[in-house]
Amino acid sequence: MQAKRIVIGGLIAAGVLALCVLNPMVLPVILGLRQIQKMEAALQRPQVYEPVGSLLALYCQSDNALFPAYLGPAWLPEELNAVGEGWASIWTNGAHVELGGGFHHFGYSLVLDAAASTAPTRVWQLYMYSEDSKEIHLQTLKLPAGAQLTPDAILDKVVAGFDAQLRKQRDNLRAHEGKIQTYLRFNKVPAARQACADLLTAMPDNWWAVLVNALLMEEQSAGRGAEFIASWAKQHEDFDRCMDLAYFDHLTQRPREAAQAILRATNFSASTWGLGRTSEYDGNAEFRGYTAAMCAYRTGDYDAVITLCNHLLPVTLNGDYAKAGLKTLKAAAQQAKAGQVREVAWDSNILPFDAFAKTDIAKLLGRAVPRPTRQDLRD
Repeated sequence: MQAKRIVIGGLIAAGVLALCVLNPMVLPVILGLRQIQKMEAALQRPQVYEPVGSLLALYCQSDNALFPAYLGPAWLPEELNAVGEGWASIWTNGAHVELGGGFHHFGYSLVLDAAASTAPTRVWQLYMYSEDSKEIHLQTLKLPAGAQLTPDAILDKVVAGFDAQLRKQRDNLRAHEGKIQTYLRFNKVPAARQACADLLTAMPDNWWAVLVNALLMEEQSAGRGAEFIASWAKQHEDFDRCMDLAYFDHLTQRPREAAQAILRATNFSASTWGLGRTSEYDGNAEFRGYTAAMCAYRTGDYDAVITLCNHLLPVTLNGDYAKAGLKTLKAAAQQAKAGQVREVAWDSNILPFDAFAKTDIAKLLGRAVPRPTRQDLRD
């Protein structure tokens, strides 16, 4: 009998191995399913779900205006983050936590039990959900109706969450950005500015760290930020750094300097994929370049527009992604040089490059910043 089990086990193992050889995607799927099973088992342990339920219920009873649309790991209990990094959404009558994604979704849902609640007491029900399975009830929570977290208590918890991430990875740009934006969300502008300085200390060669600190320096002393970012760009000058410099000059309303930076950028290859630049924009020079060219067109720097468009049109990394928009812009700049200036609508297929889509830069600087945003698509 024992020999039979060994033979059957060997045949199963051989079958799985054969499947993996024939289809290399099988093994990652199998391993992924096993990992999901482990995570779902962990989510059903009281030491994990009880802190989650308590915090979510307090969040729901607190001022919902304090929360972003999606809450990342810094907003969630350490016990949950130890299982896996997820995100959450908060409402006055419930919350949702998602740890899965892709082909399988799972996590927690918290709902207000209106029928069981009374004027002095709120009753909450916590469930674990798993795609294509019935929800599992985990906990009933009862809180005083007036129980909630103060803004300072929420801020302290979230900042501590980001600090924990940064202790693990000092150059975690997302954690730095999240910490800065959290301070701004809670109107702690001096603390946000200090967090920007801390970011630059931790990541002195990161383009976003340099850009945001250069803008802050410029607010403190005219010309200081421009000198700082220009010096940084020259240290290892390439297409991207020149684009960063041009972007800074556009934001600080220095069109002549922006045009010069654009022209310098064309001395370097715009095929920037895989050159080691730590940026979510790596390899999409047309994305960055089209925004720079549009800004230059609007300030009347037509030579810079034509030169940059000519430089970007041969780039093949992203196929025809921005080609139509670049051609239209180039033609308009050529006509403008001949005296026929016209408005050019932003190509709706090309999103504006916006370095501060996730950061309230106007609050950080204390002034409006004339940067290209999605609104330009409706111009």
